[in-house]
Amino acid sequence: QSGPAAANKYFDSENRFQLVPPPEWSQGSKSGAAVLFRDPSYKFNNLGVTVTPVRVSSLEDFGSAEETCDKLITFEKNKDGNKSATVNHVSVRKGASDNGADEGVMYYDFDYSLETTRGNKRVVSTVTINKYKLYIANGQYFCGDACSDEGAEKLAVIKEALNSFSITQQ
Repeated sequence: QSGPAAANKYFDSENRFQLVPPPEWSQGSKSGAAVLFRDPSYKFNNLGVTVTPVRVSSLEDFGSAEETCDKLITFEKNKDGNKSATVNHVSVRKGASDNGADEGVMYYDFDYSLETTRGNKRVVSTVTINKYKLYIANGQYFCGDACSDEGAEKLAVIKEALNSFSITQQ
């Protein structure tokens, strides 16, 4: 890969992942996150990755994409301040990176909307398990009164960044 995207690519050599964050977003930090990027135009729009040890070796051992999404939505509905959680899209894909490191690695992609006491937000996530580590790449877009795809340029930017997320050489 070459050009601006390659120049902006973020590599985490300790946790063995990479992604291309939105070019104008700044790197920050958050407790528990391996990395966090924030939208300079609205600090609550963000993209982060967490890496956690788990006892299963693959997503398939954890559950199907739909089962995993159901667990996620139940968790979100039970959080303080969340009024409702609605699934917009669930998909499954296999890694096929140009360096071959994540070839065959399964990724689950989730897109859901949250209605909270502090406004509405759209959340998009890419999840995988590799070598007994759970990787969650999560992007949030705060959209005020209505979350929809129309005019949601920020959402498209976050989705593009999540699509670039992959496991690197171990």
